[in-house]
Amino acid sequence: MNKFGIIVLAAGQSRRFGSQKLLYPLKMDSQRDAQPMLGWTIENLKQVSDQLLVVVDANQPELINLLRSLDVDYVVNHHAEQGLGVSLACGINAISDEWDMAMIALGDMPFVQSESYQTLKHAAFPNAIVVPEVELASGEFKRGNPVVFGRAFFEELALLDQDQGGRDVIKNHQDSVISVVIDDSGLLQDIDQPDDLMNLSA
Repeated sequence: MNKFGIIVLAAGQSRRFGSQKLLYPLKMDSQRDAQPMLGWTIENLKQVSDQLLVVVDANQPELINLLRSLDVDYVVNHHAEQGLGVSLACGINAISDEWDMAMIALGDMPFVQSESYQTLKHAAFPNAIVVPEVELASGEFKRGNPVVFGRAFFEELALLDQDQGGRDVIKNHQDSVISVVIDDSGLLQDIDQPDDLMNLSA
């Protein structure tokens, strides 16, 4: 059986948010207590796989303490200021050799439904790139996150730098991309500034 794992990118600088957004307390519903944004993301992802690795900035001790309290494996990125690509490469270089597929999830996307993660997992293969698409009100389709990369692309991901993320890898391997349409607006909802939370609440 192919082994599936998740890398959570949580080493962003949160400059536009004004504080460490991943620690921002969110109350998702009336039944559950508030917890940090990253906590919700991890809670949903844990329902999909117990193979989970978080990439965190070396200069964020409070985030590291949160991950320890959640009993989550993490790797410290000492060059997080260089951008998303460096964090992705850091995560890929730290995962187990047994992984055949890696979902690249973003820590600031707590509104993705766990069922959406499951759908992407079931569509994944070691030689494929699985990308979610969400239908907009206009009828157009927009690509979202997370993306699942098969082992065939790990070597290329491990060489990423700066802020390019995995976009170039996807662009260079269009023949390997599997697009999965999912009815979940959370796949498009990353949080960059406080107004994003206000708009989502509205």
